[in-house]
Parts: sequence; structure tokens; C-alpha cells
Amino acid sequence: MTEPQHHTKPLIDEALHWLVVLREDDTPQTQADFRVWLDSGPEHAAAWRRAQDVWQRADILAPAMKETANVVSLPPRRAAVRWMSAAAACLLLVLTGYAIASADLLADHRTATAELRSISLKDGSEVQLSSATALSVEIGQDARIVTLHRGEAHFSVAPDAARPFIVRAAGGQTRALGTAFDVKIVSGGAIVTVTEHAVAVRAPDGQTGNAVEGQQIRYGAAGLSDAKAVDIAGAMAWRRNRLVFYDAPLGEVVADLERHRLGRIIVTDARLKSLPVTAVFDSAQTDAAIETIARTLPVKLRQYGTLLAVISPAD
Repeated sequence: MTEPQHHTKPLIDEALHWLVVLREDDTPQTQADFRVWLDSGPEHAAAWRRAQDVWQRADILAPAMKETANVVSLPPRRAAVRWMSAAAACLLLVLTGYAIASADLLADHRTATAELRSISLKDGSEVQLSSATALSVEIGQDARIVTLHRGEAHFSVAPDAARPFIVRAAGGQTRALGTAFDVKIVSGGAIVTVTEHAVAVRAPDGQTGNAVEGQQIRYGAAGLSDAKAVDIAGAMAWRRNRLVFYDAPLGEVVADLERHRLGRIIVTDARLKSLPVTAVFDSAQTDAAIETIARTLPVKLRQYGTLLAVISPAD
């Protein structure tokens, strides 16, 4: 049997998620849920095997985790936290690098974790890349096309009526209408925030809509949202090394924090990801941010070394 050679980032994330969840909450229900995920398709099984392979190569799997044909057994809570931290460090570095590499291979410009960068395009447009961002640029005779592979970027577009400026991201696209705007890839889609003039947005399903200065519009599997007023200063605070959230779901907050820190933050229960978060964080102080989340939401935080933080339901 030939294994798939490429795993998408969500599947790699999910494999890592299950490695952690099975250690933190190894109950019959967890085992059953994991088995449903594992049996969902060959890509899931291949991602899981890759995760186990990495753990084995760290020389930690053998004493810490054994698998039978039907049951996944992970180390008891009494196992040394040091072992979990070392395994997590190896696993995170390998899998995170693997998931990001495919996007970076296609990118003309990229930023590392916790890095911001501004670039000038040859048409005179200016782009500011947020952390952990990758994009490609094609300036042609008929159009200027940017493909955002991951992360977030703000575009200040040079006027050129003969060549539309288009940003493609998450299956949709945003066309500048004499504009400065921001595009952020989120789980299942993208968020477009207009900081000057207006944009025309097309969702993956073909729905179209416009947003004007001071508005935000979102698209994804559910289609295209209505344009809504947004606090531009808060939405663009990342450009000043601040992360501002107003009733943002915890899942999106975690995704933003992860782009500013080395390692991973795992939320073990999907229901927690919808918890609303209102806060202002320093993007250089992500440990303080997740500690604040743990104090203000009904969750429990466990940290394994500096590379893995696990957020689970409060006892």
C-alpha cells in the first residue's frame, strides 16, 4: 500500500492534537472519538503514522506509548513530565516545520514566528506581513495578483486602473477598489478588513460582496458574510505588536497567538474553541496571554516545557 506523501496542515495539527489529548484524557469516550477520526480516511491514518514515527525517532515512544491493533495506550499521568516535554519538543519542531514547508516552497516572501516585515512591490504597492506569513506575487501586464498561502498581511495598493490588484486566499479573492486592506487566513476561510476606500470580495462558492473603509467581511465554507463595522485600530493592532480581541472565539485567539510563539497551543475540547475572549495582549508575551486566558475562562492550562501548552476543560 502506498501512503499519501503530503498531509495538509489541518491533518498534521489533528494528529498532534490526538497525541496530546489521549495523554491528557485517556477515557473510553476519548478512545472512541479518536478511533472515529483515525478511520475517517487514509490521510488521517497516514498523518497519525507520521506522528508516531517522529515520536519513535525521538527514542521516547518505546517506553512511553504502545499501540495494539485496536487500542491506543499512552503513558499514565504519573509518567515523567520531562519525557512528555522532550517528546513534544521534537514532535512540534518536526511537524510544524513539515506543515509550513509546503506553503513556503511556493512563497516569494515569508516571515518567521514572531517576525513582522514590510516589503515594496515593483508596482509601488506596500505590503506588511504579519508573523508566520507566506505569500507569492505576480505582477503582470494585465493584473497584479498576490496569493496569501498562510498568515496575515496588510496591503497599501498603488493606483493602476489598467491592472487590478487581487489577493487570493483560502479559495476566495479580494480585489482592491483604490484601497488599503488586510487579509487574514483563519480556520476554514479568511477575514478581510478595509482600512481605506473599498474592496470587492468573492467567496469560494462564487458569492460576491463589497466592503468599505471601516468594515470587515468574512468568507469560507459557509459562504460570504455581510460586511460589518469593525474597530480598525484594534483589528490592525498586530502592526504595532498588539493583539486585540473583542468577543473572539478562543479557537481563533489561539491561532493568532501561535503565529507569535514557537511551539503549539492545543485545545483538547472543541467546545472550548467557541468561548468568547475579549482582551489586549502583547504579541511578544504569549505565555502571559495564555495564562490570562486560563485565569479568566473555565479552562485548565498545562505547560510542557516552553513548546507545548494544553488548554482543557476546568475540573
